[in-house]
Parts: sequence; C-alpha cells; structure tokens
Amino acid sequence: MEQQLEKVGWFIDIILSHTVPIEVEPTWVFIPGVNQEVVDKSTEKWLQEIYDNLEFSEWYAGHYHVESEENDIRIMFEDYDEICEEE
Repeated sequence: MEQQLEKVGWFIDIILSHTVPIEVEPTWVFIPGVNQEVVDKSTEKWLQEIYDNLEFSEWYAGHYHVESEENDIRIMFEDYDEICEEE
C-alpha cells in the first residue's frame, strides 16, 4: 500500500476503509466490559501511519455502526453519500 501511495505523492481523492485510524476511533461506542487492551488494534495503528502522511479529499468508514465525523473522516452506518456525481 505504501509503495502505491508513494507513486501518487501520498494524495488520494477518496478513501474507503472498514475501520479508522486509532486516533479517530469513536471510543464512545465501544462495548462496555470489553477490555480494549486485548483487542487487536494493528489495523487501526497502521491506518494512523497512513493518515499521518496522507493528503486526501474524503475518507469514509463503517465498522462502528454509528454516524460520526471527526478529523475529516466520516463513519457511516444507515446513511449513505453519493461519491461520484454525474455532471
């Protein structure tokens, strides 16, 4: 992935990911009683490295089953957005 991003100068118009960078996780929706210290966060940490170096126009994710927008990342659940409008 990083090699491909290097080829485009670390700029992407639209990103679709399942989860989000670790600093953007909506911790307010975590299930009570689940020890987050034992949850694998390797993907979220990797996405954070990408996020820290990337320029992008739009980023969409959906893993958390909530509607939220933080740090220019939109988490969608029951809403949807038109990504490519016809002109």
